Amino acid sequence: MAQNKKTRITSVQRQNMQFSEERFQLFESIQEMIENEIKKRGLNKYQILQPKLAANPPPMKNETLHNCLCAWIKRWWKSLFRDKA
Repeated sequence: MAQNKKTRITSVQRQNMQFSEERFQLFESIQEMIENEIKKRGLNKYQILQPKLAANPPPMKNETLHNCLCAWIKRWWKSLFRDKA
């Protein structure tokens, strides 16, 4: 009897399984639409995944991430009080 109880699927579980199946079908449909659009544009999906390099990258400052973050927080903090004054 205990074995039977464990193998039965409740209505909530059945509903959740149906939702999952529908989501998988939707995902597959979206994936097919994207692949068709890529083919129509004459690209392959690996070209899209590779980032394009900028011709002239912006100059790098000699600041650490910590200094940049601190400067941003200071500007944000000052702007809060400037608006209220």
